[in-house]
Amino acid sequence: GKRANSPRSATTARPAVCCPNPSRTICSAMTLPPYSLTCPTCFAPVEAGAETCLKCGAQLSADPGSAEALALLDELSRALEGRYQIGEVVGAGRGGITTRAVQLGSNLEVAVKVAWNEPSARTQVLRETVLTGKVDHPRVLPMRDINAPESMLVVEMQLATGGTVADLLAAEKPVPYRRVLDIVRGVAGALDQAHGAGIIHGGLRPVKILLDGEGQPLLTDFEIRVPRRADWDISRPSEVGAQAYMPLEQRHDAPTIDGRVDQYALAIIAYELLRGRATWRINHEGVLEIDALDILVHRPIAPDAPLSASTGIKRAT
Repeated sequence: GKRANSPRSATTARPAVCCPNPSRTICSAMTLPPYSLTCPTCFAPVEAGAETCLKCGAQLSADPGSAEALALLDELSRALEGRYQIGEVVGAGRGGITTRAVQLGSNLEVAVKVAWNEPSARTQVLRETVLTGKVDHPRVLPMRDINAPESMLVVEMQLATGGTVADLLAAEKPVPYRRVLDIVRGVAGALDQAHGAGIIHGGLRPVKILLDGEGQPLLTDFEIRVPRRADWDISRPSEVGAQAYMPLEQRHDAPTIDGRVDQYALAIIAYELLRGRATWRINHEGVLEIDALDILVHRPIAPDAPLSASTGIKRAT
C-alpha cells in the first residue's frame, strides 16, 4: 500500500474574462473561472507565460492566459455562428477551453471544446477525441468533431451538469460507501470495455470523472492505445498521467504497460473518496507531498465500508 512521494498541484487563481463583443447574439456571458495552472509532468505551480517548468524543466503547453483565451473564444464564436450559441466557459486545461453551448438546430445544450492554437494541444485533443470515441459505453462521455475552419479543432460533448469527482473530494467529507461503489462500478465497466479494445485511459484522476445530472460518472479523455497505430499516439505513457495516481511502471514508461495502470488509479480514487480527502497536500514550506496509503485488510477504510473494500483497494495498489 505504500507509494513513493510525488508532487501534486496547487491552484493559481486566474482573472475572469468576458466576451469581447457582448452585442453578438451567439456570444453570451463568456467568463473564465479560476482554474489550476500547473506543470503537466510534476504538477508544480507555474507562472502564466512560462515555457518550461522551473521545478522539473519540462516543456509546457500553450499559455492559457486571458488574452489568448479571449482571442480563441472570439474565433470560436465566429466559426460556429449560426450553428451554436456559445455560453460560459466551464473548464480550461492543457488541451484547450470548454464552454457551454446550444445547438441552434435542435436547441440541445451541449459542451464545446476548442483546442489551443498550438500543435501539442491540438494533438492531445485529437487523440482524446478519437480514442474516447472508440469506447461505446454508457459511462463514457460522448465526443465528436465539429466542422470548423482548418486552423481550428473543435469537439462537441455531452454537457455533464453534476461537476466532477474532484468536486466531491473538495468538500472534504467522506463519501458514503454505496455512492463510492456506484462510481467505481460505472468507471470500471467503461475501463473494462476500453481495455478489451486496446485502449487505456492513462490519465485517470478525479477531475477526469465527470458526473451527470443524476450523479452518475462519465469518463472522459482516454489517451493511450496499445499498440501505437498513428504518429499522434502517445509514445511515453508518463506524459499523460498524473503522478499521484500513476504506478511506477507508467512513471518509467515500461514497454509492457497495460490496463492495470487504470486499475491502480481507480483504487487510489476510491480510497480518497472513502476517507474524504485527497492523498496529496502542499506543506507549510511550499513542498508538494503525497501520502502513503494506510490500508489494513483487518481495518475498514471508512466506518460504513466493508473489509472487502480494504482488501480490494490494497490488491489494486
